[in-house]
Order: sequence, then structure tokens, then C-alpha cells
Amino acid sequence: MENHAVENQVTESYAGDKKPVNLKRLAIHIAVEALVVIAVFFVLLWPFRVGGESMEPRFRDGGVVAASRGAAWIGWINRGHVIICRMEHYNERYTAIKRVIGLPGERVVIENGAVFVDGVELEHTHETPGTIDILLGDGEFFVLGDDRERSYDSRFAGTVARRDIVARVWFGRSF
Repeated sequence: MENHAVENQVTESYAGDKKPVNLKRLAIHIAVEALVVIAVFFVLLWPFRVGGESMEPRFRDGGVVAASRGAAWIGWINRGHVIICRMEHYNERYTAIKRVIGLPGERVVIENGAVFVDGVELEHTHETPGTIDILLGDGEFFVLGDDRERSYDSRFAGTVARRDIVARVWFGRSF
């Protein structure tokens, strides 16, 4: 029994000290660290390929952004955040990248190219075609693409439910 304990230990030297290291404990420690790295990559930072031109010039078609699924799950979504969400177009569901404009309980009005939220005009450089007047319900978000002329967004597809927000884009530019 004493030989078995000796076989599972390795002696390492740190500044002259000799400390026994349990190989089984070391293997478990490395496995846990590997799982944490995998969790961070796939849960917290998720690569997403941008499809389409609705978010140009900031996010280019074919670019890859890093998004946080955890932020969406926790509910850290605010106005101005760029999100990855599920939308529907001609009865087909797809995943899109859009900017959050209106939050649950807010009134969004689009008229004469300007966007208003609860009566306050949003500062932006984007001319927004169309006319909308909508009061968002609980768990509903109003999203727009940055290139308003080419974007299929809440003006056409309707609001995005909280459950349809997949992730929040973490890095500000596609790479």
C-alpha cells in the first residue's frame, strides 16, 4: 500500500524545496481548467458569422464577431447593444445581427426619418425610412439594422421576444 502512494507522486523542485505532487490530483486540476476554457469560449464568447449588409459599415457581410450568450441569458441587454436574435421572414426562422432600439415597456415612434423612444429623439446618423408607432410589451425589444435602407428588422418582422435573443455582441467590430 505504501508503494502505491509513492508511485502516484512525483517530486518537483521549487527554489530548493522538494514537494510531492499527486498525479491524479494534477490530472483533475488540468481537466477542470480545460472545461473552464471551453465554457468561456462556447458560453461566454461565441463566434458568429455576419450574414448580410444590414449592419454595415460597422459589421461587414462575412465578418466574424464574438458574442456573449451569457449576457443574453442573464438579461444584460440595453438600448444600443448589438444582439444576435432569431427572426422570421416569410415564415422562415433565421438568426440575425441587429441593434436594440426599444426596451420592454417603451414606446417607439419612427417618423420623418427620425426615431423616438418615449418621446425622446435618439441621436444617430442613420436616416430611418418608414412610419411606426408601437408600445412594447413585457419581454419585447425593438431592433433595427445600422444600414436602415437594407435592413429587415422590427419595422417589418415585428418585435423580438427576450427568448429569441441568442447573444449580445461583445467585440465592437467584426474581425
